[in-house]
Amino acid sequence: MQKIKYCPDCGEPLQEDAIYCKNCGHKLSSKKESFFKRNLIPIILIGIVLIIAIVAITNSINNHDSQTVDVGTINFKIPLEFNENTSFFSAENDSGIVVTSKTFESSTDVIMITVMYSSDTYIDANLVNDQIGGHKQEMLGYNGFLRESHGIYSFSFVKKNMLITIYASDIELFDEISVL
Repeated sequence: MQKIKYCPDCGEPLQEDAIYCKNCGHKLSSKKESFFKRNLIPIILIGIVLIIAIVAITNSINNHDSQTVDVGTINFKIPLEFNENTSFFSAENDSGIVVTSKTFESSTDVIMITVMYSSDTYIDANLVNDQIGGHKQEMLGYNGFLRESHGIYSFSFVKKNMLITIYASDIELFDEISVL
């Protein structure tokens, strides 16, 4: 025996697959609509959990491919295959300018990061560029100056009154370096 459905507005008996009531025109909810209406909150919660899981997995994968290194008072992320070379340089001159430099090597490439700052002197990136040359470029989230000389690329920029210059043996390495 088949259960007969009735229109919720006018009470008219309905056909099993009816979308509208023939008598009053009331739109009837379909099984698909009812399923989504009944399960909207759990569906949204499952979606949020999946997005959080994807972000966490992506961050975990990205963190395994890189390492955090410190040069002076600034931290950088560089590819994991780079090892710190023993040639570490840090000096302060009579003018109070401090320069710190570290070199990192892989089996095929080299990255050198130099941080220069002075507590007494404002560092003007444009003035530095006038002296050493380069093309204005945005990289690593900073406006700075990119240069190439004898197959070595360098990018100089100012962060918190510190002149940072990153040297790399391959231009594509800049895509794998970030300033923290």
